Amino acid sequence: MENNMTVDVRIHSTIKEFIMSTNPNEPKDLLVPKRYDWLWLLIKQNLTTVPGNYTPLSEEDRKDYIRISLLDASGSKVYVRNRSKFKNLLNPHKVYINTMFRSYLTDSGQNEIANHLRRIFKEKLHTFVQGAVYANPKLEQKEAIIMFCEIYKIEFNEISYDMLRKSWDRSNAKKIIRNSKFSFCPILL
Repeated sequence: MENNMTVDVRIHSTIKEFIMSTNPNEPKDLLVPKRYDWLWLLIKQNLTTVPGNYTPLSEEDRKDYIRISLLDASGSKVYVRNRSKFKNLLNPHKVYINTMFRSYLTDSGQNEIANHLRRIFKEKLHTFVQGAVYANPKLEQKEAIIMFCEIYKIEFNEISYDMLRKSWDRSNAKKIIRNSKFSFCPILL
């Protein structure tokens, strides 16, 4: 995968730690999206040509970035023009798509990708805490959040427990737990 072109996306260091702990690829800061994954669709939508004043990142600046591999999107897509008149059905219009010349994410594109990765992180956090609290009613949310951070190797340098707790408190997953009634049915023999 080193031969593929990549784009750099600036993300929060906590999200980078999370991605690096879950990424099966080597190097760990390289994400390889699947062809029909939301991440690839967002990247492809925001790719543009490289501006003239672009300079590659140095290794010191790369600590806040992850690399995302660009898939080969070359190919053709067939569009039929003027469907109502049926005269162009035998001679459709072809559009060629290629990422060879579109290999740069604008600032708005980088923000969109970073927001998508942030949503994935929060979704995993909320699902983990919800599952932990459901599975073990004696487990408190603080213990579940700390367990999540230990499993995904997230350090409390750039993010605090309170920030994660507030995210959990605002989530729909907590509202579901709060509104559900734990009903225990003893088995009578």
